[in-house]
Amino acid sequence: MQQITTALVLGANRYKVERQTGGYLYLLEPGDHENPDALGLGIRKVKMPYEMYDQLRDKRVPAVFDVLTEAERAGQEADNEIAVSVRGDGKLTAETLNELFGISASAKAPGKVPDQPLQGAAYALVIAASRFEAEDGRRYSNIVISQKTSGRNPNQLGFEIIRIPIAWDLFAAFQAKGLPGEYKLLTSLRSGSGFKARLKVDGVEGENYLDQTRLHQLFGVQPQQPQAPRPANPEAPAKPA
Repeated sequence: MQQITTALVLGANRYKVERQTGGYLYLLEPGDHENPDALGLGIRKVKMPYEMYDQLRDKRVPAVFDVLTEAERAGQEADNEIAVSVRGDGKLTAETLNELFGISASAKAPGKVPDQPLQGAAYALVIAASRFEAEDGRRYSNIVISQKTSGRNPNQLGFEIIRIPIAWDLFAAFQAKGLPGEYKLLTSLRSGSGFKARLKVDGVEGENYLDQTRLHQLFGVQPQQPQAPRPANPEAPAKPA
């Protein structure tokens, strides 16, 4: 079964490990407001063929595309979604961003995000947050932040998605502030497995820096200027008798 989804493609990447190749599209969609354990926007991770990445290389990403997908059998009771094609020139307007992020023209940020944040803090675009409680009683919660790719990886386009665990109680703080938004995150580095550092978010403070001006700046779009009304047609001169 195939279906076409018109969505904002936030980013894309591909991989080639030994004999296995593939890639992923990340689609940004309106969130599930009926789920009390989910905040912000929805993020769909869609598998794609390795070669499809080349179709996007010369197009604008992030941008809105028509993504043709089909279900791929993954197990006895689950299907994976795989992209068959990505159609369109890749357009993104300020109006599309305003509607998706739910930011009104009257919303104003408290100031500009500093270029050099304080040590132990990071300003980040928080797209979504979620939490769930396992059957054994353990609780898990995380946030999803997004930022522009560095451009150094030839197999990555657009924005990258980073999922970071947070304390269970911190979910309520994001719920009170509202998502999506750009906030100052209090962070710390912890030791992880295999001598790898693990970033932890310990808190969130301050106001939301994401207004329409900042949103358009992040995505590199210009709002359409209102057109001046056309002057009324002058009356035709009277013909001489």
